[in-house]
Amino acid sequence: MNSVELYKKGTDPKGADPNEECTVWIEGTTLYWLRVTYGVGRNQRDEGDRRFDTAAEAEKAAEAMIAELKAARFEEAATEPAAPEPEKPSTAKKGAVKPSWFKVLSKPLLAQDAKLLKLAKSKGLAHRFDEVQALMRPGMDLALKKAKPADLKGIVSRIGGEPDLPSASAWPAADGAPLTFVAQIVIGPEVKEHDLEGLLPEKGVLSFFAQLDPDSAEYGDRCAVLFFPTTKGLARVAAPSPASVLKNAGLLTPKPRLTVAPSDVPAVEALGLTRAEQGAYHDELFLGPIPEGRHHMLLGWPNATTHHDIKGKRFLAQFDSDHRLDFQMGDYDTLRFYIDGDAIDATTLKTAVCTLSEG
Repeated sequence: MNSVELYKKGTDPKGADPNEECTVWIEGTTLYWLRVTYGVGRNQRDEGDRRFDTAAEAEKAAEAMIAELKAARFEEAATEPAAPEPEKPSTAKKGAVKPSWFKVLSKPLLAQDAKLLKLAKSKGLAHRFDEVQALMRPGMDLALKKAKPADLKGIVSRIGGEPDLPSASAWPAADGAPLTFVAQIVIGPEVKEHDLEGLLPEKGVLSFFAQLDPDSAEYGDRCAVLFFPTTKGLARVAAPSPASVLKNAGLLTPKPRLTVAPSDVPAVEALGLTRAEQGAYHDELFLGPIPEGRHHMLLGWPNATTHHDIKGKRFLAQFDSDHRLDFQMGDYDTLRFYIDGDAIDATTLKTAVCTLSEG
């Protein structure tokens, strides 16, 4: 039991019926009490303890003692914890500049920005919103629709199936073991219109491979991201083994979204938010706009961070385990790809890395 405090208020101002206080508590199998009587000429202190064979016996004796005190007009004292002093708001830093691409936001992105500002105002972060905007990145949610055979006749953005590769190219491998083809993104007008930072080439195909052999010690840690500047000369290539492709395929359609920097990246930590502001930032501004359910992305900030962010690598894309395609990695984990630098081309893709982690 927790410590129980009781009190009895006297009725005689001269002290003939004094005020009394008594605290009763248990530690292990020992019952303790401290009883203080105070009034004019009647100050007394009584404290002691009784040991029992079991904690249950001590608990029973404590309950009996408390019942006796209440019968003698004692009442339990209110023990509400003192309210903590409210934190002072953090200090906004001058000089935050919104990225130039904010000048060309589409209506959907303007609506998202307005919603984020409303959230910031309601959570006490309005005074830091300019700095939050300065760290935002435009990204694309990749909406998935399970593909029918007719959907896969052309070269399209998709997860799964067999890749479209140049006929002369070798199947990507790591230490001689073929990687699994995960997805390909066709860079066309419907993708480029959402690439507000201009990171992607004007056209071409990005092709994503990863080590997804569950028996490999490098499961989820090795990858290859290939770039082909044109769709001409690409053809469907059969996998070297059934494990090198995903059985089912899903079409991917880009939808624009303003992405907020994760709360634990250095740039956000440097804002110096208070504890309450940090919680509001993480729960409302960062997590709030992320769609529910399985989630595929291109560019922007990822919906969670990994150790590669700390090393300065740039998030490129993520593909989720997805029950709609019977596609499971690990314990329904998420595969993320990162590159060095901002330009996405054949050179930067050579050092691409991937991580496989929860959420």
